[in-house]
Amino acid sequence: ALKTNQSLTVLNFGGNQLGFSGTQAIAEALKSNQSLTALHFEGNSIEDRAALEIAEALNFNRTITGLLLQRNSIGNEGMKSLAQTITMNQNITELDLACNQMESEGVKALA
Repeated sequence: ALKTNQSLTVLNFGGNQLGFSGTQAIAEALKSNQSLTALHFEGNSIEDRAALEIAEALNFNRTITGLLLQRNSIGNEGMKSLAQTITMNQNITELDLACNQMESEGVKALA
C-alpha cells in the first residue's frame, strides 16, 4: 500500500515492536513513496541493521522531513548510517534519536 499511496503524509508505527523484518519491509516501500513527510518509529526495537535499512531508503526518498526514532536500540553503526544519510538528504529537518544505544562514536558521526 505504501508503494502506491500518494496521499498519506504521516505514518506512526510508535510502540509496535517492528524489529528488523517489519522495518525492512517499510523501508523498501519508502524507496518509491513520494507523499510521506513524517515517520514515527519510536519504541520499535530497531537495532543497527534496521537503522541501516531506513537510512538506505532515505537515500531514495526525498519527501521525508521528520524522522522519529526515539526509544529504540540503535547503536553506533546505525547512527553512522543515519549520519551519512542526513548529510546527503538535506530535506530531513527533524530527527529524534533520544533513548537509543549510541555512545560517543555514534554521536561523533552525527556531529
